[in-house]
Amino acid sequence: MKKFKKLKSFFIILFLFIITSCGITPTPQGTSEISRFFPFEENTTFVIESEEFPDINQRIFTAFVNGDRIQQSVSAPNLDFTIVLEKDGDSLRQIYSFSEHRIFEDITNILPTTDIIILQEPFIVGHSWRTEMMDGGTSTITGVGLEITTPFRTFTDVIEVTTYFDNTDDYTVIHFAPNYGIILDSYRTTFGENVFSANTHLAQVINGPLEYEMVVFYPNEELTNIDFDIINVQINTNQDFISFFNSIIRENIPSLNHVTLNSINVDRSLSKVHVDFAANFLDFNVGATAESMLLNSLANTFGLFYHVQNFHITINGENYSSGHILFGDGEYIEVGTGL
Repeated sequence: MKKFKKLKSFFIILFLFIITSCGITPTPQGTSEISRFFPFEENTTFVIESEEFPDINQRIFTAFVNGDRIQQSVSAPNLDFTIVLEKDGDSLRQIYSFSEHRIFEDITNILPTTDIIILQEPFIVGHSWRTEMMDGGTSTITGVGLEITTPFRTFTDVIEVTTYFDNTDDYTVIHFAPNYGIILDSYRTTFGENVFSANTHLAQVINGPLEYEMVVFYPNEELTNIDFDIINVQINTNQDFISFFNSIIRENIPSLNHVTLNSINVDRSLSKVHVDFAANFLDFNVGATAESMLLNSLANTFGLFYHVQNFHITINGENYSSGHILFGDGEYIEVGTGL
């Protein structure tokens, strides 16, 4: 069992390095070959499956598109992660990866932390480049104009890229189709004397917003504890989360159906989300206990959604102050309080 878990983790992390976008929209004339093989499709989910290892099946959603960069939110069994890719002239590069969970705020402007070339022109057999994937290796275009059949469909004019990693017999073989991106990949790795291999393929392309189960917390009617509901929400590419949370709060947290959210700022270095509300937030008629539970409910709702530990609230940029509760400079609520 321990070996299988280690293998599963390796394949998911390996796939994190080679994952990319897919699409179905024809690329306009005059765009680069990289764009033809990597269209950045909004409001699209790509379903990736493995027949050998169902636990590495993944759903990839285009969270943000910003010029030549795309932020992808990836969900796999027991592991979610986020990556940022960039089209840079004749290359497509992975410039950032975060393997703990999906990041819902826009990080497309983040400073690069990696520089992994996923695909590079010219698309001719024999063209190669060095890669920082794993412990380093060499990627080479080993096929062009191929016809590849997967359970999803048959693709033509496919490019094949083979990567051999340094000082090992490990390798990956990835196939890229015009207007779709990666459609099929195979990889082989060794653990000691054991050799493992797996294949993944594009199984489905789903058009539309991301369907997501979100947890919303609120005080129960008796004010004895904080309850929660799991609600189904839709998240669009380049989602405006101000309007998103305004609707969520007004519709699901009693006593806060009048509020106006001004801003949301996530500081991952401090594991904190800072939300600022308009002055009408304080237009409620509740006692100190109910108010405290409302604040804790917001802390847990925002904190769980953004995967942070601390929640900071202000009113029109000023410290939170009501007839019952006052926060000092920088004072925050720990996520999980009141549960």
